[in-house]
Amino acid sequence: MADASSGKVPIVECVSASWRFLMANWQLFLPAAAITAPFGAVSNYLLATSGGTGSAIGEGIGELLAMVPVGLAGVAFSAAVLRKAIRDEFSGIQGLQFGADEFRLLGVAAGLTLLFVPFILIGSLALGAFVLNRLGSTPEDLQKALSDPDALYQALSNAL
Repeated sequence: MADASSGKVPIVECVSASWRFLMANWQLFLPAAAITAPFGAVSNYLLATSGGTGSAIGEGIGELLAMVPVGLAGVAFSAAVLRKAIRDEFSGIQGLQFGADEFRLLGVAAGLTLLFVPFILIGSLALGAFVLNRLGSTPEDLQKALSDPDALYQALSNAL
């Protein structure tokens, strides 16, 4: 690759190296992908069948719990690929294991979540306040828009 001390990232070389790595090792990762894929299917099934049964908080917690298995499977698969790419190690069941590398990836995901969720929350609240402010200038206008779905759709279209 190009000299890293220049401060420039050789994007084309990085992408080329990534594709060479994938083409050289895709058969090695295929069984691991087949092992982790059912976790995604089960999670999607649980999310699709759990809607509308309780409170919004209970449903939110249920959705988070349904996403845990697919998240853990994704972390295990990602760690297997990164372990092979960085250290040329491929151990465990088809490269899958749950050790220090996986905990590091979980820590990175948790850190990024803690970093970006406040910004997303503040942005969502600001957008919601802006739309609600434009939706109905008086409580009567807001109640009228909320009682009629077509009027609500039209008012939201106009507000956005």
